[in-house]
Parts: sequence; C-alpha cells; structure tokens
Amino acid sequence: MNYNPLLNNLIQIFDGHTRFDFKGQTLFFRHFCLKDHNKAHVFFEKYKKIALDKGIEEESKIFERLKQENDWDDNDDLKLSELKEFVSNLKKSKQRLSLPSQKESHQKLIDEEEAKLNFLYSKKSELVGMSAEQYAEKMANEEFVRLLIYEDEDLKKIKFSSDEFGELCIDDIIYLNNKYFETVKQFSDDNIQETVLQDFFNIYMSCCEDPYSFFGKFIYQLSAFQMKLLLYGKIFYNIFQYNDDLPEDIRKNPKEIFSYLDAKKNREKFEQQNGDNEATMVFGATKKDLEILDPSARKLSLSEMLQKNGGSLNMEQMMDLMGN
Repeated sequence: MNYNPLLNNLIQIFDGHTRFDFKGQTLFFRHFCLKDHNKAHVFFEKYKKIALDKGIEEESKIFERLKQENDWDDNDDLKLSELKEFVSNLKKSKQRLSLPSQKESHQKLIDEEEAKLNFLYSKKSELVGMSAEQYAEKMANEEFVRLLIYEDEDLKKIKFSSDEFGELCIDDIIYLNNKYFETVKQFSDDNIQETVLQDFFNIYMSCCEDPYSFFGKFIYQLSAFQMKLLLYGKIFYNIFQYNDDLPEDIRKNPKEIFSYLDAKKNREKFEQQNGDNEATMVFGATKKDLEILDPSARKLSLSEMLQKNGGSLNMEQMMDLMGN
C-alpha cells in the first residue's frame, strides 16, 4: 500500500499531536489551541519586563536615538507606512477585477511593491538590532514551544520544565524550534484543504457542521488544525452541494476549484451586463479572458481583423465584428 502523507496528516489532526524524535527518544508536539495564543501574550509581557530590567531598550527609545544620529527619520516611517497601505489597497483592488489577465498583471505589481516593503522592514530591523520587544518575542516563542512538547502520547506529561529547557544547548533549542515550525508548515491551510478533498475524507465531509459529533469536544477545546479541518470541510461540502457543474478533474485541487468558482462568478456578471449577444467586445480582454467569461461565444480579435484586411475595416466588417 502506498504511503499517503495527507492521510497521515488527517490522523495526526484527529489525534491532536505529532510525534518526532529527539536524541533517540520519541516525543510529541501537542497541536496548539486558542488558549495557547493567550499564553504566548502573557509570555511576551513577562520577557519584555525581564529585558527592560536587563537594560535592553524598547524599540521606541532606539528609534529616538537613531533619529538623533540621522540613521532613521520621520520620512522613513512615513514611506514605510504609505507603502504598507499602498500594498494593502492593491490587494483589495485586485479582488474587484474581473479579467484573469488583469489580476495576473495586478499581482506582479503587488509582488514588486511587497519586495520594496520587505526591504524597508529589513533595513529597519537591522538598524534596531536587539530590542526589548525582539528579545521578548524570541523568548516567548521558545516558552510557547516548550509547553507543546510531551513525553507521552496521551499528552499528560510535559517533557521539559522551564529550568530543564533553559539548560539545553543552543543547537538543541534550534532543533526543537525547527521541528515545531516543520509541524506547523505540515498543517498549512493549503495542505488541510487538499486533505478534505481526498476520497478518504468523503465520509466525514457532511459531518463538519457539528464539531462535537465530529471530535467529541466543545469547539473551544479543539486545536487550530481541527478547527480548520472542520471549516474547510464545511466550505467544500457546500461548494459540491450547490455546484453540480464543477468539473470532475479539478475536484481534488482547491486552487483550481476556487479559480473555477471565481471565473463562474465573473462569467455570470459578464452575461448580466452584456445580455445574450452572440458576440460582445470586452476592451482589455485577452482570448484567455474571453474563454473564461463566455466559452460558447465567438471570439473576435480587432487586431487580427485589421491585420487580415490591410489595417482598415469597412462598415460591413465592423458590423460583423460587433455581432450584427
């Protein structure tokens, strides 16, 4: 029997933990839940106070000093803020576009501006160095990971006390942090979406409406991955219920499903705006766009018609182009 990593992911989500090896011992990462996020905030405040007590400066004071030394000024802050808002607005405007070619072009602009934004963030971080906030975030993350590591599969006994974890060498801490982030990546939204679309999940999909019947837990007791499993199971179940025309060859590909539904929505909008005309001109639309907007319609290219007729069109040809 072939190994299926997505089935293995599903079993781990059901169990609420992921096993891993550390120095020849099998340990378990408990999948985090909503309560854990609150603990992370408490840890951050705890370690920020420790940092301040050690004399590590807050970011605000570091920036005051950098501005006095002319290494950073208000214009840099303004530029970063404006670029961040610009990228946010670009993403919002992309959602309002109908033509796939326009969305593709728009995404290239988003990528370019995000690269500029990331460069500014990198420059700012390099100038700041280690701040009280950065120290607190680093230590809080390590404390967060420590509380998710268990000795037993029943998740009854945490492996490391705070003192024991503090005595680990830096390589061990890096290893444990990396294993944790590998686990989080393993259960990315994309992977969970693919998991619920597999044949082995079909029998569970209709049950995603009722968290307690599914997991035997109240919703606040569920791990983040269990909640996402139910969420995407419910989303795709509804999609299949109300979209009988969904092509069979894309039913296991979440990105293609969402693209198909987006195209279908745009096609319906296109038909409402243009009626039942046999041929409609859509300025700025490529052939690929037209295939998505209206697969059954005649696709007439003005540039091809002009080239075919020596650069000019008579009235009859223009009428034909317009579908009359």
